[in-house]
Amino acid sequence: MTLASYRSPKTAVRPSRIVGRGLFADAPIAEGEIVCVKGGHLVTRAEFANLKGVANEAELQIAADLFLTPASTAEFEGLMMFLNHSCDPNVGIQGQIVFVAMRPIAAGEELTLDYATIERPAGPMPCRCGTGSCRRLIASQDWRRPELQRKYGHFFAWYLLEKIRLALSTREMWPADSRHGKLHASVRHADARRQALTACPRADLDRYEIKVATLQVGAVQCFNSWVDVTDARNNEACRLVDLL
Repeated sequence: MTLASYRSPKTAVRPSRIVGRGLFADAPIAEGEIVCVKGGHLVTRAEFANLKGVANEAELQIAADLFLTPASTAEFEGLMMFLNHSCDPNVGIQGQIVFVAMRPIAAGEELTLDYATIERPAGPMPCRCGTGSCRRLIASQDWRRPELQRKYGHFFAWYLLEKIRLALSTREMWPADSRHGKLHASVRHADARRQALTACPRADLDRYEIKVATLQVGAVQCFNSWVDVTDARNNEACRLVDLL
């Protein structure tokens, strides 16, 4: 039996306006319906380092140290899923290797995936999706972006969901932005957040723009707060973050 990824019989590979070839719906696809299942040789990170030239971006990372990849150029075509990137995708990942329709898809639509949900290991690449929400540049750490976490919810690769849970619990979600002076804090309880805001003098609230969003990941609900420092006294900002 030839090693290959599964592509739904309702799909076909055709030239894409985004780039190269893409996967298209040949018939209507229902929300939640399986579109692709990734296949490949299961290798460690060290083993994959010797296969990067062969993989040619047809690999999929499924854990911190595990990859699915072709092991020869002859396997490349069969293991490709042909899901091009889009910042407004209609396909999402469930678990580690299963890709499903996130909404009903009409015949003729190209099937696309936001690469932020699978953390492509390649360097930054220009985005050509052409959607209204296009980010222009796609980076391997886009999964850390809070707005994308809110947008996709559980439609992230399993190992990325684990990273998100860990980061939320250790307050390391999004690096400080030195240009804008942004700091990030994660809170587990709404009551703690409300008490912190009540305890802050009105002057402090005037100096810091506080944005609060809710992220539901599995059964864990966290409150994320970002503080834009507009005052030079960063120590006060740190104290406010600690409260939040």
